[in-house]
Amino acid sequence: MLFDDKITHAYFNDTVVEVASTKTTLFTASNLSIKAFNLKNSSSEPEIVNTLDNVKSIDLRSANNKTFVLISGGNDCVFHDLTDFVVRENDAQTNEDTGISEMKNIWKSSSKIMDAIFTHGGQRACVGDLAANLAIIDISNPNDQSTFGKMVEKIKVNGEIIGLSYSYSVDLLAITVADGGLSIYSLSSNIPEKKATIGNVMTDKRIALTHEMGLVDDDSDLSDNSSDDEDSMITESTTGINGKKQRKKNENLLKFAASKSIWSPTGDILAVPNKNFKIDFYNIINWNNPIFSLNAGPLHHKNNISSIAFSPNGKYLATTDLDNILLLWNIDTKKMIARTELPILSCDISWPDNSSVIFGSNKGEILTLDENSFKTLLNQRSIREEVETVITTETDNNQNQQQQQQQQLQRKQTTGTEEDSDEEGDDVMQSNDEEDEEERQLDQVNFEDMDGFVIDDENLNDNYGYTENENRRRNHDNMSESTELTDANKRARKEANKNESNHMYRLNIKSGWGKALTKPFSVGSTPWEGSDRRYLSITPVGCVYSVKTQETYKVTVLFFDEENHTKYFFDDISGFDLCCINDQGSVFATSGYKKPKGFIARVEYKDHSDGKNAETKWIREIALRPYEFITSLSVYGNYVFVCTNKGFVRKFNLFGRLLNISMMDCIVGIMNNNTYVFTIIKRSIESGYFFNIQNINDEYIQQEVGIPLITENDLNDSSTSDIPIKSMFFSDDGEPCIVRNDNLLMVLTNWRSPENKPIWKPLLDIQEGVSRAGKGRELKAWPLGLFGNSFTFVPFRGSKNFPIFPLLTPMNVDIRIPVNYVNPEKKFNDRLSKEADAELFGDDMDSNKIGEDGNEDDDEDGEDDSTNIEEKFLRTIVLAEMCSGSLNDENVDREEVLEKLQLLSLEYDKALLIQIDNACTNGDSDDAFDLCKMIRDFRALNAAQKLAEVQGMAGLARRIRDLREAKIAEADELEGLDEDD
Repeated sequence: MLFDDKITHAYFNDTVVEVASTKTTLFTASNLSIKAFNLKNSSSEPEIVNTLDNVKSIDLRSANNKTFVLISGGNDCVFHDLTDFVVRENDAQTNEDTGISEMKNIWKSSSKIMDAIFTHGGQRACVGDLAANLAIIDISNPNDQSTFGKMVEKIKVNGEIIGLSYSYSVDLLAITVADGGLSIYSLSSNIPEKKATIGNVMTDKRIALTHEMGLVDDDSDLSDNSSDDEDSMITESTTGINGKKQRKKNENLLKFAASKSIWSPTGDILAVPNKNFKIDFYNIINWNNPIFSLNAGPLHHKNNISSIAFSPNGKYLATTDLDNILLLWNIDTKKMIARTELPILSCDISWPDNSSVIFGSNKGEILTLDENSFKTLLNQRSIREEVETVITTETDNNQNQQQQQQQQLQRKQTTGTEEDSDEEGDDVMQSNDEEDEEERQLDQVNFEDMDGFVIDDENLNDNYGYTENENRRRNHDNMSESTELTDANKRARKEANKNESNHMYRLNIKSGWGKALTKPFSVGSTPWEGSDRRYLSITPVGCVYSVKTQETYKVTVLFFDEENHTKYFFDDISGFDLCCINDQGSVFATSGYKKPKGFIARVEYKDHSDGKNAETKWIREIALRPYEFITSLSVYGNYVFVCTNKGFVRKFNLFGRLLNISMMDCIVGIMNNNTYVFTIIKRSIESGYFFNIQNINDEYIQQEVGIPLITENDLNDSSTSDIPIKSMFFSDDGEPCIVRNDNLLMVLTNWRSPENKPIWKPLLDIQEGVSRAGKGRELKAWPLGLFGNSFTFVPFRGSKNFPIFPLLTPMNVDIRIPVNYVNPEKKFNDRLSKEADAELFGDDMDSNKIGEDGNEDDDEDGEDDSTNIEEKFLRTIVLAEMCSGSLNDENVDREEVLEKLQLLSLEYDKALLIQIDNACTNGDSDDAFDLCKMIRDFRALNAAQKLAEVQGMAGLARRIRDLREAKIAEADELEGLDEDD
């Protein structure tokens, strides 16, 4: 095919053009400018945005109706907001209010920057330079000058970085270095962690780089001066294999060889353009060897691959080489489906959609293959038939076909070549000797052998849609249940690709089934908020997040304790939106929220107790009633609980066996430990929230007791039905804890006996605690758990009220009873002013005084000494109640709890003594004596008597002495009764 009429001269100078596109807009980047082309109106003039003088790469990120690009080149990496330059889907013209994009510099290096890409859902940027520096930059909020462009981490890699490629779904980064080496790094944490080294599999570009940087004379073999001559394009594919001469003439184009590998749209397959002109495919599970390689026999690339890109749906792969040859591959069949010669040397490829492709060149040009051209290219005569016509030597039962083959063989013997019979212009003129020699040089497998290629990874088969009709060896008998698709799962997969608005159904309030009283809730879950990723769960064990891909979701499970557990990921074709994880395993479910009637929910349990990759233990399908959906999951110990908004509570064991089913009101959330099951319920729209506590044998201990939560009525918005809690968990003492939406941590005490009246106690204003820890008002906290008197949380910043990616390392803060509300913003401003005063007046300021606990003076927290004393007193009471209550649990170490209670008793008496001293100072003997009645230890009463004597309050001292003697006599009497028994 001829594509000369498809070429657009985007730039006047002969410069390399990098391309990136949305469905409606093509962005091209070259020296000094970015151009935005309207793909819906080819006759319109492009919009122009000024950028770096020397452009090396472009990366585009489009989400939440925002479009950003990263440009790298020279010693700089810059950020552009190109939202105003994107053509609207329903408008054939560009936006009339197109503005000016400000170029924001996010990193400047002392060495040449070769590539920069978006990572972590567009929240950060990774930049690589020739000094082997990999920098991670925070770009989460372009409007916040204090954080935007701030370096999060910088590491050294083994070699000069020339290419970066990132998988959004599994947070893996592929780094290419100048000698062709390829390494894989995990970006799941702040510090990149090296996971694998594939080796020097890509083109060695060190010599090309030295020439590009001016370290080689222009008249050397790598000079670009001859690139305009036709001879410079002569390669082995057009002249045969005449030794080094032809290869040497092509080395001037070596700098245009592909510098990076690419990830499939699903993010679990890495395509690597091999230095031997092949395309190797690696799976994230095993980096030792490629799982397969693409090969087109004699029609394969005969030169270095210059550009490579997947179509958005992952079905097609486009590859070009330095001979200007384009190959199109069908990934499902692993066959080449089209081959043609391009009129340009392609340096970059972008797919606006699945049926059009755009190429950037080394001469300031772009080549656009629209949908019609693409279809024409695919409709050419089968490449497989061409190859069989060229190389076939087998006989056929059909006499006419035998005669044609004999004529072809005779013609080959007399001419040494076979004429090209492709009317579309494909160049397939080669001798058999050339083909054999080239295949030996390239170490390629035969084209005929590809049908029998064995693929061991079942997940890969599922991703690329292999069918039973294809001639591939698959062991269906050994397939796990998780790989089998039922009709319900297929339906759920189709629904996951539709717009959420299409899932809405009309709620029939009169029926009593219509109005949803709650929404699906997982502990630590975050919303999509227009992004392509969200956390399904965040717990003290780790976190689980899901990333949207073309047709599926990619779920990743990370652990905070990486020594005992290994992170894992899997393809989610069902669209799990509920999750619960602990040390033993994790359970996932499709809730069915806002799904049509007759939805069949899917529940899947994975075991990771051995510390290795999780194995699917069982899958259950639950047919839901009309307007019913799963609201919450819980897994701990030996049981899994699945609850719905219609009150059904299903109890499974770890083998998937249904043990019990019970009924409650609409269940908002559930959690369990080895002994108890805690549920939050809601009766009606107007009612508040209640909780139930059962033992593991389903016997009620507390039933339908009110719980003080912030409801939709408190927010003056009766139309909302959001979850009223941020998190729920058991403390390490076994007490139920809840974090309300107003960041208040509460603990339930006095609940273990049905005769008792349970009491909710406030433990901590979380935002105040974070601010008190000296982290500043801009730091926020996502709750994890309560361990002793320390609250554990994940810190995060930003305008959103939930963490972004990646998740930061958990932190701790001591609990403090919220006696008075402290405005964190005012406190932060006060701290700043005190620090400024200290600078002006020296270090003798009161703000620098150290309190008795080793921290800054309590006055800085906006509370006086009396308030802090009261808080410490109340804190010991609550902690003691939590410990004493746990003594009734069977699995508790009683000696350890009693030791903790003894220490708390000492703290309790100490807090009382401080208040008694304060009362004596104020001359209030009655207040002091009333406090003495609360003291538990005789030694503390003796200390209180001495305090009164020091203050000259003889009457109070005498009353305290009498009180101490009376308590001693009472204790002796009780001890005597015990001995008699």
